[in-house]
Amino acid sequence: MKLVNRWGELKAAKAELNDQVAEIDDEIAELQQALIEYDDSEDVSVVVGDDFEATVKHNKKTMFPRKSVEPAEHTELERLLVESPYWDQVSSMDAYRLRALWEQADTLDPRLEKLLERFA
Repeated sequence: MKLVNRWGELKAAKAELNDQVAEIDDEIAELQQALIEYDDSEDVSVVVGDDFEATVKHNKKTMFPRKSVEPAEHTELERLLVESPYWDQVSSMDAYRLRALWEQADTLDPRLEKLLERFA
């Protein structure tokens, strides 16, 4: 019982820390955007604070919607790619999704179950 209680406490503490990390990441992203806007308006490449300095670099970086960040856009992009002749070129096997499917044996297509069975 003590092991389970401690395990539960640690899982809850980790979840709380993960939430805090996500909040910090969001604030960092907002500050980075503000620094970029400041750099654009003031034409500087280094912004100096009391204890830190930030170098602002302009790099082009192509981004696509991520499932965890822009779920609706990600779903639409995936749907369009699946319907296109390019799906084989851009899709990849996701071991976590396969495991999740495998663990839902009651809804798993029998043909897929047979295919996965020798690898599970």
